[in-house]
Amino acid sequence: MQTEERVGTLRSYDPKHHAAIVHIDRGTLRRGDTIHIHAPGIDFDERVSDLREGTKPVAEASEGKDVRIHLTHRFGKRAARMREPPTVFRVNDPYKAEDGQVLAALFE
Repeated sequence: MQTEERVGTLRSYDPKHHAAIVHIDRGTLRRGDTIHIHAPGIDFDERVSDLREGTKPVAEASEGKDVRIHLTHRFGKRAARMREPPTVFRVNDPYKAEDGQVLAALFE
């Protein structure tokens, strides 16, 4: 079963470049993580393939940083009209070793 951990909020979205600015307010976000973006009318999962601080590519962003991520999901102008910013969650996959729970250990 997958669990989610809140990592931040989506500050802005650029529909032309399909990129979003995410403010990390707890924990860390890494390239390769799966995130869940949720707000009224917006609800999807996305894999972080490109993570940047300004124009500089980074492997990981920590609390207090604003990072730019590329989104393959298109939600157009809906994000600009939101009363409250969409919440970004990191999906903790129990099948990945770095999340601490390895299913393979059950079968040893």
